[in-house]
Amino acid sequence: MSRYIEFVECGFKNIFRYGANWTVFKFNSGLTNVFGKNGIGKSTILEALHYCLFGESYRGLTLAKLINRSNKKNFEIYLIIKIVSNGKEVTYKILRGLDPKIEQLYILGDPKPIDINGRFNKYIIDNLLGFDANINKKVISVNPKNNSFTTMSLDERRKVIDSIVNLS
Repeated sequence: MSRYIEFVECGFKNIFRYGANWTVFKFNSGLTNVFGKNGIGKSTILEALHYCLFGESYRGLTLAKLINRSNKKNFEIYLIIKIVSNGKEVTYKILRGLDPKIEQLYILGDPKPIDINGRFNKYIIDNLLGFDANINKKVISVNPKNNSFTTMSLDERRKVIDSIVNLS
């Protein structure tokens, strides 16, 4: 079974130092490398992605620390992902927010959210992603030296993959 997930777009408002206007980050197809000076917002993108997918902070911050301090309302994050499985492609929009608590999943183009019975996080993990927050952290932050996965030695890459699939 061939399957892959592609991030298309992430938007957020009222997270960290970002205010009430939407900030939108569009991903190019393929591998994305985010780099820049300290304080420019690299970690914000990572936090927004992780929060939208799993409903928790990537670095273990409380929700109160994620929300913009001067404008504490209308915290919202969305993520558009394309999932290709056995040649079939479906694009989804995941939306999370606080005012009121928002947890919605859409097939892109359909105005009505998917009716989810049960826990939202479990549905996202089981039906869309196929992996949980811990595996996501291992893939994103694979090396204490902050090198990208592709620049690691073969032994380092094997250790990461082994840890993901729980091999020893």
